Amino acid sequence: MGDSLRTGISKGTITDHRKDNPDNEVLFTSSKDASINGKIRCINSEKNYKNEPVTRQLSKMLVNHMNLRNSFKKVVMNNKDTADYYIKGDLRNFYGNQKYSTAAAVGAQFGLIGALATANVKSDGKIVFEINDIKIYDRNNQIIKTIGTFKREYVGDFPADAYCWCMYQNVNIKLKDYFAELITTVESEIKNTRN
Repeated sequence: MGDSLRTGISKGTITDHRKDNPDNEVLFTSSKDASINGKIRCINSEKNYKNEPVTRQLSKMLVNHMNLRNSFKKVVMNNKDTADYYIKGDLRNFYGNQKYSTAAAVGAQFGLIGALATANVKSDGKIVFEINDIKIYDRNNQIIKTIGTFKREYVGDFPADAYCWCMYQNVNIKLKDYFAELITTVESEIKNTRN
């Protein structure tokens, strides 16, 4: 995209609006092994995200992914005043929900041998990422492109364990796919405005 192009991920890039959606309430009120409709499900409960809010962690990951792609000279966080472009959006969904694996639970009762025997256990689940109102701004704080909603749902069998920790790993793996698509879209839109 050119050596002189810089882009920024500004402070408050991703604003958390997950609590606006009643379906997300379980993320804030339950543990990682939540009872949903009378069944135990593994979720990426907010209680197990440590140190920083999820939105700040997502912003950092977005910066890291964009820098790794090397499409821009430099991608920075919280420094929109020195950037040629910056983006903002509202996080609506960051949710993983997976069937609790009784096979993994039984295996865990037999220690290392049981854990090894059930190491490849999977269960069905769904992971949803949604950022709404995504906008790209130029250095003059003018909107150059409104991307709008960028939502992806990943449904299928995911690795499972007896203690629901796999759900966090599954979310992180799918988040990489989500960011790969989102970043490509942002890069394309910025490139189109420069041509």
